[in-house]
Amino acid sequence: MSQHDHGITRNKPDGLHVDTNQHRPASLSHTGGDYWCESFTKELRKAGLVETPDAVFPWVSRRHDENRIAVFKLTNQGRELAKKSVPLSDSGAKLPKAQLDALEAGMDRLRSQAKEADGDLKSQLLGFRLPPPDSPYYRVSKEGSFPWSKRRLVILWGLGVRDQAIAPGHPDAAAFGYLRRFEATERGLGAILRWLLIALLLLLLLLAAFEISREDKDKGANPSSSSGNGSGLGGSSTGTGGQTFGGGGQGGGTTNGSNNGSSSSGNGSGLGGSSTGTGGQTLGGNGQSSGTTNSSNNGSSSSGNGSGLGGSNIGTGSQTSEPNPHTPTSLTGLSVSISARIQSPNADGTLRTEIAVSLSPINTKITRVEWTVGGVRYQEKTPRITPNLAAGRYEVRAEVYIRDEYKPLVALTTITVTR
Repeated sequence: MSQHDHGITRNKPDGLHVDTNQHRPASLSHTGGDYWCESFTKELRKAGLVETPDAVFPWVSRRHDENRIAVFKLTNQGRELAKKSVPLSDSGAKLPKAQLDALEAGMDRLRSQAKEADGDLKSQLLGFRLPPPDSPYYRVSKEGSFPWSKRRLVILWGLGVRDQAIAPGHPDAAAFGYLRRFEATERGLGAILRWLLIALLLLLLLLAAFEISREDKDKGANPSSSSGNGSGLGGSSTGTGGQTFGGGGQGGGTTNGSNNGSSSSGNGSGLGGSSTGTGGQTLGGNGQSSGTTNSSNNGSSSSGNGSGLGGSNIGTGSQTSEPNPHTPTSLTGLSVSISARIQSPNADGTLRTEIAVSLSPINTKITRVEWTVGGVRYQEKTPRITPNLAAGRYEVRAEVYIRDEYKPLVALTTITVTR
């Protein structure tokens, strides 16, 4: 589409430019002026034909530096529509029925105003006409940037007609007959796309509202602390040391040990079974002694009836729980604990160590576990892993995912591996 078409120039900064030497304005009866004067524009405003949200008549002004140029400007929500308009006959566009109905009603109101007017104004109101059919003065513009955006009729009024005597019937019947040929129907593709877009937006709003509600519910969980295996944030040990495993805000840990620091069979038996006392969980033993051991808080090893490679002793490590205030409320009542034991020594001096996580109640299904041992993230996602560890102290972190929950229970402990 040409930017300059027979005296009508598009895409000017201030609107659509019309050269009145090529497109002569209709003259007011007797006065010799044109219809763009302030007094007649005021009548159009009263009839709702200009300066309304759905107006199709632009505001018209003359350029001060070039009086022959009339500037047509039609603004909708800060967007200038007239300067981007194209001739309706060339556009293939369809016009909303509501726009044409509003135009016809506005023209009827304008003629009704003539009954209350007299003199020249009465003649002007009765003599005003829409442009002739199939002329370049009927134009169309898009109200938005999308292909399905609503079309807006733009009429370059006051052009292309001479002052006329009142004719029988509707004075603008031919003009409206022409415009109705471009009337859109609700069965058009544009209407279908519009309804699909509305449905998609509603669906997105519902999904957003659901996600916000779920996050608010999770944040509403108020974790409290309690001892033993009850609900709480990380549990509490009853001995001098003991081991406590956090339930991520949803349950206490497993507590082993007593005030005198003696050890129980705890989380594993045989080689390197876990014991508690004055501090932490230590894996390993003192050579080729056998069985599950009961060690005192001096860290010595005693033999039992089973066979194994080294007993368990008490080290200086500690076990703590990690609070997780964002654990879903549906996991209330669950507790998580970590156990560890040495399976066998390796030729390279490392020890094959079994580390496992367990839940209470025990019939709770674990979807996956994210393991971090000594700062190393493991690829295995199972509840039980067997890393090869050198002697030393390791922090173990287990993030336990239950069913389809998207936030885990977290357990954190420290183990010391010795030969």
